[in-house]
Amino acid sequence: MLLAQSATAQDTTSFTPEELHRRTVERRAVDAVIWGLPLVGEDAVKQAYFRDGKATYNDIVWWPKGGGWKNQSPTPNVNTRYMYFFINTKVDGPVVVELPPAVPGASFYGTIEDAWYVPLVDIGFEGKGGKYLVLPPDYKGDVPAGYIVVRPKTYNTMTLLRSILASMSEADVSAGNALVQKVRVYPLSKAANPPTQRLLDMTDVMYNGLIPYDETFFTSLARMLNEETVQPADLQMMGMLLPLGIERGKEFKPDAATVALLKPAAGEAHAWLMDKAATDITPWWPGSQWVVPSPPITMPTAFHWEVPNYFDVDSRAIALSQYFCPTAKLGTGSFYFGTFHDHSGSPLQGESNYRLHVPANVPVREFWSVTVYSLQTSSFFLNAPNLTLGSLDKGLTKNADGSVDLYFGPKPPAGHESNWLYTQAGQKWFPWFRVYGPEKAILDKSWKLPDIERVDAITQDKSAPAGQTRQVATGEKPAAPEPSAPAGHLKLASAKEQPTDPGPSDPPGPTRCRTHLRFVRMWGRNQARTGGRSGTENVCKYPSHHNRRKVGRAIRRPAQSHIFVLDLQLEPERRPGISASVLAKGLSNSLRQHLC
Repeated sequence: MLLAQSATAQDTTSFTPEELHRRTVERRAVDAVIWGLPLVGEDAVKQAYFRDGKATYNDIVWWPKGGGWKNQSPTPNVNTRYMYFFINTKVDGPVVVELPPAVPGASFYGTIEDAWYVPLVDIGFEGKGGKYLVLPPDYKGDVPAGYIVVRPKTYNTMTLLRSILASMSEADVSAGNALVQKVRVYPLSKAANPPTQRLLDMTDVMYNGLIPYDETFFTSLARMLNEETVQPADLQMMGMLLPLGIERGKEFKPDAATVALLKPAAGEAHAWLMDKAATDITPWWPGSQWVVPSPPITMPTAFHWEVPNYFDVDSRAIALSQYFCPTAKLGTGSFYFGTFHDHSGSPLQGESNYRLHVPANVPVREFWSVTVYSLQTSSFFLNAPNLTLGSLDKGLTKNADGSVDLYFGPKPPAGHESNWLYTQAGQKWFPWFRVYGPEKAILDKSWKLPDIERVDAITQDKSAPAGQTRQVATGEKPAAPEPSAPAGHLKLASAKEQPTDPGPSDPPGPTRCRTHLRFVRMWGRNQARTGGRSGTENVCKYPSHHNRRKVGRAIRRPAQSHIFVLDLQLEPERRPGISASVLAKGLSNSLRQHLC
């Protein structure tokens, strides 16, 4: 016992006081980023509102042309016209938000959030207007009649409002602009004579609302904790911040040594959040890479992160490091899917080329869109030539059946420029597939979006129906033109024999020749689009003319893919004179029965 105590004592005294202090600050700083991320995240958007937008509280900044890459907010959507405004009831007391109802061709949808991105109320849903009254957390006065009362626990709130157009027609744009002009935000004390509403156009303005993962993160955190109320549940964490020099009621003035520790700690937290963003997600369709881009606790708790046994601080940070302003009710006005991997499970890389096949008639009341983001920033790639594509885009090229093929990569594929989205080489990326006005088929999962597939080239395939293209998968060469076959039949697409003499690296054994047969099933007018060795493997057995069994392996690509590669292992010394064409003829029926 004495020896054990002595060994323990030696271990604990191996750290100097300076080392213990350093390690404490590093640990607490990483945890401070994860805990304080919502508060700092909203403050980052607000500081851009003041600095870049030249706005003050109750002003509205907006993107009337749908925005661009210069709107560096977390995962913004440029298919809708974003409007931001901030309220501070410590400054103005109760504040009124007047929202007009929808008109033909134009409507609103948005959410009022408290300072920690807690969604308070969705506004504009189903075209409804209203007069909302945002009260201070300590408000004890009378509430006048005629208002929808909003009671946040913080003085600061942010509202993200979307100006949604039915189309980009001149009439709908005009209707939307007129509707925006009717939005009012003003103190209740000025309700008798509201001031003129300021609408500030952010088109072509560099608006940097991203979270700073450096020492300035802690400056923002300290300032906002001093400005805001502190909830009883946060008192323990407030104590954990003391070694960093963050204390309510005191100025945050870290010395150089502390700053040197805070900066890498913020970077470490950022790296952890990026890793978790791609892995701590909510699966949606079984076997699909598309997910709800948020931890599993998100949906059951409606963005509140709290269950009876704990409050999930980690999941809140993982989610809100990617996006901002969650809705009060999930899936009512909009629903989002994301993916960080292609169909094979590999991370999406900016230097590679990919394709997404969007089926016809996506079940939405309004529209769908796909937008690309950098994993590093959770926002647009800087100087990106294009950002998003969707069902409202007039220039989008559709297939004959109404489906759409979208392409991703650093350069547009020839002939598909209108359906291409830019990704930056050397960076990982992720897309969001947004649906506005989702129908039941999306929410009950009966409709499914195919996975993104990686490709090395896009080529015009002469064997495809006129006006259609076939995507060539990684490592596959374009198929030569071939005669057509009746619908429902198999045709031999290519055949090649390897040298009969085994190479020096070939394993020993009776197999000396391998014949590869490629069959393409003709599904009416829908020519097969992809090939390659991946997907579900099915073993097909063929009884040969010599009463012997040949075993091949057919590889079927996932959904919408109908190319089968048959890999036959032959033993020439036992099977002289059996050609690929003979095998193809005999295998046609059994292969078709096995795979149809």
